[in-house]
Amino acid sequence: MACSRAMFDVRPCRLGDVTHIRRLLKASWHGTYDSIIGERVALQRGRRVYSTVNLVIWIAQSRLPSHATKMLIATQGNIAVGVAMARIDDASEIVLYMLHVDPERKGQRIGSALLQAVAGSYAGAKGVRLEVLRDNVAAIEWYKAQGFEVYGETKSATGTWGVAALYMDKKLDRLTQPC
Repeated sequence: MACSRAMFDVRPCRLGDVTHIRRLLKASWHGTYDSIIGERVALQRGRRVYSTVNLVIWIAQSRLPSHATKMLIATQGNIAVGVAMARIDDASEIVLYMLHVDPERKGQRIGSALLQAVAGSYAGAKGVRLEVLRDNVAAIEWYKAQGFEVYGETKSATGTWGVAALYMDKKLDRLTQPC
């Protein structure tokens, strides 16, 4: 699925996007998590998220027609300005694993377009769910503005023991405009 906006395009990631996605993820990751979980922990966790090897694997898997994971990129020209990765589960719900926007381009509806494109990638999906760190107030407020609601909490976020997180979800019939 490709989606064009006046200022950017949303499309499936390609292996040639790795360098651009890595730069974007590194900036977004540290801009968000250094102050929440500390620079040292953010660096340890982030290296897995934006490692070239992991990105190549995730993108290659997402390009397989039978694979349940999708990885989408928003671009302005040849520059990555947003990236999202999601997977459909056995209950026909989309699990949003990541949605990052270039910190210098927030407020341009890039995140909204990526979220809508993810939802549009899974015909028949009932809803979208995600986990967000409890102290990531900006993300929580943004997801609420997109129609997500908190349905649970954990004392230890996935991959980050001892850091609280919220579980949020949204029914797909609450999505605003399709991409």
